[in-house]
Order: sequence, then C-alpha cells, then structure tokens
Amino acid sequence: MRVIRATRKHLYSITAMTRHFFPYTGFTFSTIIERMADKSILYFAAEENGHTVGFADVEFHGKQAKILGLAVLQEFRGMEVGTALLKKCLAAAKRRGCSRAVMFVAEDNDAAHSLYSKFGFKKSGVLHRKLWDKKVLVYGRDL
Repeated sequence: MRVIRATRKHLYSITAMTRHFFPYTGFTFSTIIERMADKSILYFAAEENGHTVGFADVEFHGKQAKILGLAVLQEFRGMEVGTALLKKCLAAAKRRGCSRAVMFVAEDNDAAHSLYSKFGFKKSGVLHRKLWDKKVLVYGRDL
C-alpha cells in the first residue's frame, strides 16, 4: 500500500467515497476536480495494487491545516491505511509551515477517535451544527 498525491485517475474513487462517507458535503465529480485544482487544498490517495482504497483531503488556511476528510474502504480498515493517510496530511501541513492541525469527526466514530488520539489530537470543541443528525467534534493538535 502506498499513499500519493491524488491525481485525476483517482477522481472517480474519491467521488464515490466522498458520497458514501461524507454525503452531507454534496460534492460532485466536478466539485472535487475544482478542489484538486485549488492550491490551498491537497488530496491524497491510498493505493493497493493500483486501486484507490482510501483518501484524505486537507485545506490550508494560514498557519492552520484542516483535515476535512479521511476515509478508508471497509475491507482495508485495520491495515494502517488511515494511519498512512494521516501521516501524509501532517507532513504536508508541516512542509507548508502550519503550526496547528484540526479535524472534524462524528461523535459516534470510535475508530477515528482512536486514530486521532494516537497522533496527539485532543478534542477542542463541538461544531456549531449537526451533520446528518450527528454531533461533530473538533479535534486539534499543534505541529
């Protein structure tokens, strides 16, 4: 398994995973193309045998990196794919000179809470609105 900067070849898979794991975004194929062209946003793809099995996207705002999505196909969970994606996001944030990383996670997503805690993320708040009727926690850590 390898994690690389996402390209157009990953678009279909990233769009499908976004619709499945983050349906509230309403992102379309075209939206993701636009986001990939934006210099303040990076997408990473996790590949196994040439197939996209996970992705992450991170937005840069000054000294802060927002990891907005991190998704791994069910069949590849527990295989360190999420860990590799998160490491890649944090490394990119450091290279861009960010001093803080934040991310959002549904309150009931225990696997995500466990992963982010291992990387030193701490709960720093609650999103002011629910997404798909779920409370969303804000996690953060210094870089």
